[in-house]
Amino acid sequence: LKRDLEIAGEIQQGLLPPNMPQLSNYEFAAISHPADQAGGDYFDWQEISRERIVFSLGDVAGHGVGPALVTAACRAYVRGTIGAQTSPTSLLDRVNRLLHVDIPDGKFVTLVLIDLDTQHHRARLLSAGHGPTLIVRGQTGDVETFGAQGLPLGLFEDEMIDEPVEVNLDPGDLVIAVSDGFFEWSNAAGELFGVKRLETVIRDNRHQAAEDILRIMEKTVREFVGHLPQQDDVTGLVIKRQQNSG
Repeated sequence: LKRDLEIAGEIQQGLLPPNMPQLSNYEFAAISHPADQAGGDYFDWQEISRERIVFSLGDVAGHGVGPALVTAACRAYVRGTIGAQTSPTSLLDRVNRLLHVDIPDGKFVTLVLIDLDTQHHRARLLSAGHGPTLIVRGQTGDVETFGAQGLPLGLFEDEMIDEPVEVNLDPGDLVIAVSDGFFEWSNAAGELFGVKRLETVIRDNRHQAAEDILRIMEKTVREFVGHLPQQDDVTGLVIKRQQNSG
């Protein structure tokens, strides 16, 4: 059984992108560390055109083989649907209908899409029960938080979800999506790390490279909880428009 779980974890890790997009005016970084051999989180990206990349980050409640199977299904549905759907709203509506048929009652997936236009430096954000997604302004350090615009996927056949939120990205600005394993991890006193601490870490390190920001985020959380074991999957995605980009 232990070996079977290890194999499941290896397969799941193999489904994660082996690298991130390479662009001259953007930096990208992502991690996903399951709490068990297999987890319920995932991240992914697909290049739709030379100027458009769609990122996704999902979280199934719990961890282990069961949530990992739901995660794999969700990833496959997003990948299979994304080319045929022109808008984030229609994409999530289609994925929701597929998941509702396939996964057991009461199971669901929270998911955020980040539809990035690298030519006009705009991002469309759409969340089904997932959040917060953070926009950190490079010049001022101001942080904007975006929560869910609809219910998690798979709960109901007809997904009730609004249109995406569109944000303009200036040089130095960041878009950051995380699973709740980042901010709902508690220390020995039972105190959660929390979103506010996460915002402070990002704001203080916003001038660092995307990979360094993500590494510092995870390092700070692990230092906060000390010796306590990881209780939930930890997944994060950082998108940064480079400071000197035109």
